[in-house]
Amino acid sequence: MDNPLGFGPDAAWGIVEGGSFPVLMLATVLGLAALVVRFVHAPRGSDLRGQIAGFLVAAAVLVVAALVPADAGPPQTVLALLAGAALPATVGYAVLRHRLLDQRAEVVDLRRRVTSLSASRRELVADREDERAVLRRELHDKLGPSLAAIGLGLRHLEHDPDPEVVRGLADEVQRAVGEVRRISAGLGPAALDDLGLATALRESLRSLDRFGPTVTVDIEALPDLPRVVQVATYRIVMEAATNAVRHAEPTLVSVSVRHDDGVRVRVEDDGVGLPATHEPGIGLRAMSARAEELGGRLEVASADGGTRVEAWLPGGAS
Repeated sequence: MDNPLGFGPDAAWGIVEGGSFPVLMLATVLGLAALVVRFVHAPRGSDLRGQIAGFLVAAAVLVVAALVPADAGPPQTVLALLAGAALPATVGYAVLRHRLLDQRAEVVDLRRRVTSLSASRRELVADREDERAVLRRELHDKLGPSLAAIGLGLRHLEHDPDPEVVRGLADEVQRAVGEVRRISAGLGPAALDDLGLATALRESLRSLDRFGPTVTVDIEALPDLPRVVQVATYRIVMEAATNAVRHAEPTLVSVSVRHDDGVRVRVEDDGVGLPATHEPGIGLRAMSARAEELGGRLEVASADGGTRVEAWLPGGAS
């Protein structure tokens, strides 16, 4: 070996020339052995095992090509070509396989989201049917008899205008009006109609203070939102804040509602946080269903030891 740097004895460089190839081959063999061990312990049929097998084949071709004498003729040429193509082909295969696996993961995630959305919609439809059944029962069992009694009393007055009957009818009308108000309140937050979304939230959240934690409310000026968006926002905020007070043992619950490209809700507490194995309960599923029904989304995560609920609901001014 010629002295490449121009200093030092030529004999030393000769030793380097004689020892470099064995050292290189030893390193290659040790690397191959490590890959074989990893291949053996990799799960059968896994992506990792397939990639290691590809690199082992490419490395074996390179080693064989290096061991064949230079004057071997056509075999040396064929092995050299194979060695030159093996490693790029293996790397290309690994990259392509990763892309395919990423796409498969995206498809699986999309299917999971579709399945979750379908389940939420089914729960929402079931909840609506339950609400309708309750409403039918309320109208039939409570409001219906009151109206029937009023009708009978009016017919009685046609023949006998008794003042006692009139007073009884007036009381029955008041009871019927009370039933109508009670049923209406069950169909939607009455405070929304009386106070508007921002004030209704502040008034309702203020009542949670008496259970211990401090509840802070930050609601910016909101546009005139569609009724369905107002109801969903109110229900999500109250459900998230109530859950925090009841289950998280917090000292502080922060509520934020603002509007830019839609309504953005954040309810955060400094409580015990989410358990390691968190399964969504009825309240969380109901909040998610309300958001998804409008084309929005809801996320729940741990935050600085507590829990954060964030929701986005599409909706501009109505």
